[in-house]
Amino acid sequence: MTSTAKFVAALTATTLLMTACGNRLEETELMQAQRGEVAGAVANAGSDQTGGVVAGAVPGAVDTPTGTSNAAAGAAPAATTAPGAGSAGMPASGAGTTNPGTTNPGGGKPGQNKGGGTSGATSPAACTGSSSTIHIASIGQQSGVIGAVVQDGPRTVAAWAAMINANGGLNCHPIKYTIADDGGDPAKHQALVQQLVEQQGVSAFVYTVAPITGGASKDYLTKKRIPTIGSTTTESWFYESPMYFPQATSGPDIFEATFASVAGVAAPKKKIATISCIEAALCSGVYALAEQFTERHGLELTYRGQVSITQPDYTASCQNAKTSGAEVFYVGTDTASLQRVGRSCQSIGYKPVFATTHVVGAPYLVKDATMEGLIVSQSVIPWFATQNPEVKRYQDTLARYAPGIAPSAASIMGWVAAQVFAKGLSGAPTTNLTQQQASQALLEGLWKIKDDDFNGTTAPLTFKKDQIAAKRLCYWSVQIKGGKFISPDNFKRNCAAPRAS
Repeated sequence: MTSTAKFVAALTATTLLMTACGNRLEETELMQAQRGEVAGAVANAGSDQTGGVVAGAVPGAVDTPTGTSNAAAGAAPAATTAPGAGSAGMPASGAGTTNPGTTNPGGGKPGQNKGGGTSGATSPAACTGSSSTIHIASIGQQSGVIGAVVQDGPRTVAAWAAMINANGGLNCHPIKYTIADDGGDPAKHQALVQQLVEQQGVSAFVYTVAPITGGASKDYLTKKRIPTIGSTTTESWFYESPMYFPQATSGPDIFEATFASVAGVAAPKKKIATISCIEAALCSGVYALAEQFTERHGLELTYRGQVSITQPDYTASCQNAKTSGAEVFYVGTDTASLQRVGRSCQSIGYKPVFATTHVVGAPYLVKDATMEGLIVSQSVIPWFATQNPEVKRYQDTLARYAPGIAPSAASIMGWVAAQVFAKGLSGAPTTNLTQQQASQALLEGLWKIKDDDFNGTTAPLTFKKDQIAAKRLCYWSVQIKGGKFISPDNFKRNCAAPRAS
């Protein structure tokens, strides 16, 4: 592998810190929770990690010893320019520019971006060098079955941070980004969050990927007033604390969105069977709400069941769905299990239209013949809607800073979360902020967001001071047709009134 290829590969898996107003790399930090003590979760750049994340040494970076504080490293060795990055303080092509926020080809309408439409990536004309580093983090299941589905979201935030830092920082503030793996253990999750805040100096969490562990830190983060922005959108507690800021429709409503997509895309088919996993409480919620969802959207529930994502075979569930006369089969599992369901149903000659929710509908499913016709609801704009300028900017950033990451639902949800963070911090003073001051400046900025759909990429978002975020039910529909993902309704954003509870 060439030195350039090694450098690019490192950018896809490591977190980056570059000098404000320049493109020199100063520090790389990757954080994962290993088996054993939480204190050992901070790993050196350049060492192999578990969970499928490999941290490569970044040229010009200063290694951070295990267990060090969150302070930025000192002067780096010779400056290193990321491939394709612009000169110091200059935006690279397709990145770091202000989006005019006019027409939104991806489903929004002119004038919907009442928040201004800026990406937050534009730096002031000159940086004094006195702006402090802002430390943010992502925590959750970065490995294992769930990690395999969601991990490209945090990696996309890392690519966004690299792009921002290469162009002078956010309001001249360099962004330090840490990824932490809690291994699916709520106790470890809580301990890691406390370590990140109290020892590492994290001012905000951006794109939490903790559908089975994140609730453990809700009370702590609320008490500490640490803003938490964006998630896989399966986390229902994002509507339970004023310190949580969902970047899109979240909680059980995202599953209702799938039933709404089915009603719109699969018509005139109405008979639907459902199965959902037993491993997560939210899956149990889907099981309980399936009847309500189908009734609300004019569908007929013919069978519902519960399964484990550890099952090697789902023939019994397929037979039950087939016997019930279901024309559509909603599968609430991980992606690998969805494929096993497809094979199991094929083995008995049952060929329903499958349906699932956002991150489960991975791009590689187009290569699986059993998934032809699959309907997937998206909580943010589809990753391939490149007629939308913001989606194009997202894809360009991945291509430049993380070419090993394919655009996907998980990935673009991380991108949208980063844009909400950027908008919130865009008004922060370009001075040396303490951890607490950075958190407060971010909160003040987030509370100014009103009816902003971030260039047509998500539901119109509004956040009010010290109030729990208002629920929204908005979604896009995509489907596999002819071996590729398409938008059956030309990237229309659909919105409906959310459930009362």
